[in-house]
Amino acid sequence: MPSPLPPHCQRLLAVGRAVLERLPDADIRAAFVFGSTTWGDADAASDIDLMLLLDRPEDFRAVTRVRVAEVLGSGLGGAPRFADIDRVSAARFAALSGRGAWAQRIVNSVILRDADGFFAGLRARATKAYRDPMAMAARFAERRQVADGHRTGVWQALQSGDAPLAALHARLAVEDAGRGLVEAHGGRVSTTHFVDSVERSLSELGEEELLPEFGWALGLGGPPEALLPVPGAFAGRVAVDRVPGGVARALEAYVSLAEGLRAWMAEPQVAAGMSGEDRAWAEFTYGEETYDEIAHKVEAFLGLGRVGPLQYYLDGLLLVPARLNLSKVFALRATGTAKALSAVEFHAALAGEAALFRAWVEGLRLEDRGGAGLQPWRADAVVGRLLGMGEVVLERAARGDGRASGDG
Repeated sequence: MPSPLPPHCQRLLAVGRAVLERLPDADIRAAFVFGSTTWGDADAASDIDLMLLLDRPEDFRAVTRVRVAEVLGSGLGGAPRFADIDRVSAARFAALSGRGAWAQRIVNSVILRDADGFFAGLRARATKAYRDPMAMAARFAERRQVADGHRTGVWQALQSGDAPLAALHARLAVEDAGRGLVEAHGGRVSTTHFVDSVERSLSELGEEELLPEFGWALGLGGPPEALLPVPGAFAGRVAVDRVPGGVARALEAYVSLAEGLRAWMAEPQVAAGMSGEDRAWAEFTYGEETYDEIAHKVEAFLGLGRVGPLQYYLDGLLLVPARLNLSKVFALRATGTAKALSAVEFHAALAGEAALFRAWVEGLRLEDRGGAGLQPWRADAVVGRLLGMGEVVLERAARGDGRASGDG
């Protein structure tokens, strides 16, 4: 049985229930909370993640971000600032979850509404499949294969003299190896908590000495950087005027990419080539609520003294929503089809946009800044050790003397 949720997570869960009761959707077949609230690691930076399964056409999906105070009113002590609400057709959710999608949303979810046991049945099947030892070993093998591919990419890029590409490959290799270890150890992979999850796994496995090298490999090491002004788009949204240099550059990079996306989406031929869901995700990426949530997380992370996890969270904004949505524009303009590019493909495509490419490189620390950037020559050994530990965890679990259950 999962451990009881900490008091803060229980408060967030109560807020999630209250938000659900105020939503206008009349065709909810099931609703559940997922993410840090239900995994038990929510903190002051966390929001509420709510998923609604609706009786709508199979291709329906819409994601919105709402301010909790606007839904429930002010004066809610301990309430998160935002709730992210993912609406998807029940049929689409059933089909995708049956193929393994959204597994980490499902396994530790808390059901708020389930009219006919629809979601409970899906969750039971998805959880069994997710925690199957053979399935866990297969997922780890996939992570290892991808990580090893990026390790090869590091040395190929270095041989060709492309230091930023080598740094990108190194970072992606460390991420996949770290995710493989966390999943094997029964934890959750998320942008907000990835650094903490890897550190927790290393500590519980008695491998704390790898923590500094893990930070260096992700470009989170080095001496503290000088404070820089908060970029203009976030001025007034963030309570402080100056932030660590790496944070400032990542924020500036996000603004550059998001506003570039906004400008291209305003072109009729681009908007016409995107699906309704693609257009919605693009608007979500540069929406005012998203900017406000990023500002809130910056404040919260800095208030908690979690500069490294904050930097990684901002890196994730560049590598996931900004890259996914902007890459569809690049692909549409180049091939006539809007499709997401991998991070490495996007890096190459972005090189044709000098200002955006410079922001991307600086925001992700793909060039060494006096020891503060990603250092590919330090990453390979870290990747090897993370993968080795993941294999040991899985072997122990197979023998029945280790933890790899997904209970987190």
